[in-house]
Amino acid sequence: MKNWSIGNKLITIIIASSLIGLVIALIMFTFNLLDIKNSVYEETAKDLSSIVNQKVVAKGEICISNAVSLANDGKIIDALKNGNRSALIDVTKKLSKDFKSNTNFKNIKVHVHDKNGKSFLRSWKESKFGDSLLITRKSVSDVHSTKKAVVGTEIGISNINLVGVAPIIESGEYIGSVEFKAGYNSIIKDMKKYYHANVLMLLNKDIISKSESSAKLKTVGKYSLNQKTYDEKFAKYVSSINLDDINKNKYHVSDSYFLTVSAIVDYSGQEIGYYVIGEDSKYLEELIGQSQNIVYTAIALIIFILFLISIIIAVFSRKIIINPLSELNKAITDISQNSDTSSRVFVERNDEIGKVANNFNSYLEKIEEGIKQDGKVIEEAIDIVHKAKEGFYTYDIKEKANSAQVELLKEKLNEMLVVTRENISMITNALVQFGNAKYDYSINAKSSGNIGSLIKGTNALGTSISEVLCMVNNTSFKLSSNSEELAATSEQL
Repeated sequence: MKNWSIGNKLITIIIASSLIGLVIALIMFTFNLLDIKNSVYEETAKDLSSIVNQKVVAKGEICISNAVSLANDGKIIDALKNGNRSALIDVTKKLSKDFKSNTNFKNIKVHVHDKNGKSFLRSWKESKFGDSLLITRKSVSDVHSTKKAVVGTEIGISNINLVGVAPIIESGEYIGSVEFKAGYNSIIKDMKKYYHANVLMLLNKDIISKSESSAKLKTVGKYSLNQKTYDEKFAKYVSSINLDDINKNKYHVSDSYFLTVSAIVDYSGQEIGYYVIGEDSKYLEELIGQSQNIVYTAIALIIFILFLISIIIAVFSRKIIINPLSELNKAITDISQNSDTSSRVFVERNDEIGKVANNFNSYLEKIEEGIKQDGKVIEEAIDIVHKAKEGFYTYDIKEKANSAQVELLKEKLNEMLVVTRENISMITNALVQFGNAKYDYSINAKSSGNIGSLIKGTNALGTSISEVLCMVNNTSFKLSSNSEELAATSEQL
């Protein structure tokens, strides 16, 4: 990769990053797909149980509200206070008729108790009354002792219902209590109608055995079915399933049904059975399919987004990085090929590439200034060299060079000029001395090369002239002596 262009490196990084992101996303979604069924099953079980329990609570609120309302009915208070069961029967019949006409409660059950906790009137079984309820009915016992309204599922002697019990108090005196009973059929019908779910209220046979109605209840597996309306096929299927296992595992799934259970807790806090809630498996499969489609859509969307991001990054990186770098490289190449330091890289951006270009331009400016300064030194050196050729060695190079090498060259030229000037001065002085007949004058210098030879030649010239003059002097002396001898001889002759 060291020899790759930046563009190729960027594209490689983008593709690698996208592939890594895609692989991570696929791994995550694969795990989600594997877990999606369990998630749907768990959420469905939780939702179904929650809906049933909410409906039971809502119906319990209705029961206790109606019980409180009945406890404040003047006719019921008067009938109970006066022990007038006939009047109370008329009141309950009218209530039953009104509820049937105006509400979803078609067969209400009202049970009035006297201040001693004994049954005063059962609206559904008028002939049975006078039995004590304080031992067999905890809800009645609690209201009798606390004088506060209560609600809950309770196993009575005659049936198992959701009951709301409220105290009847007149002028601060407790005169008895009234309970409003409700069944579970409306909840079962609502679940079937609005949620496509079957509900079975299955009770533990051993626990409800004290109820007179327990023998009349249909058996489903080891449980008693506490409802009139139910799906026989569903009930048959449930009879073959271990509900305790479903309660432990939270749900049960087969090709036919999806099942979950919710414990039925009576007013005393005892678990007395299960609400078995079931849906046709096809609804769950549809929901799972929808969830999986969402996952597949998300995967496709992520792939598209990664692809789009890769393209955007590639395009913008080329526009923002690659193209400007290519332009900068072209400008630098043109400048290097033309050796024209006055050229500049055109800059119209303030990012990192713009800063590089500006710094390069600043570098070129410094180089140009340095070349100009070195040029001044070279021009002065050329002028002095021309003067030296004409015999003028009295000048030095004054300009300061920018380049260290040119500055060193200037210094060496100046040294050469100084040494040459000194050597010429010594030779000239020697010739002047010779002109003054001081032929014994000698130049004391250790120069070498041509200048050294010239100095040696000058010294040799002085020596030769001295020798010639000496010979001339000797010859002149001899000639003078001979002339004197000739003159003497001539006089003798």
